[in-house]
Amino acid sequence: MADSRFVLCPNGDFVWTYRFFEAAMCGAIPVVENTCPHYDGFVQYAMKDDPRNYRWSLETAIHNFNLCREKLTIPPHLLTEELRKSF
Repeated sequence: MADSRFVLCPNGDFVWTYRFFEAAMCGAIPVVENTCPHYDGFVQYAMKDDPRNYRWSLETAIHNFNLCREKLTIPPHLLTEELRKSF
C-alpha cells in the first residue's frame, strides 16, 4: 500500500472497511465500492469512476492522512479517563 497512489477498498462485512483508513494512512487515495458517513471529508474515488480521471497529489494525501489521524486517534485525556476506570 505504501507504494500505491490508489487502493481499491471493496466493502467488507459492512459498507465501510479498514482498508480505506489504511490506504489514507499510507498516502494513497481510497477507491471505494460504496461511500458511507465514515468517509465524509476524505478525498476518494468510486470504483465506478473512470480511472483516467483519478488524480493524486501530495496535498490530497496529506489531507487524507491528517483527517484519518484526527478521526482514529483517541485524545490523551479521554484515554486516561478510560484507563482509570479499569483500575
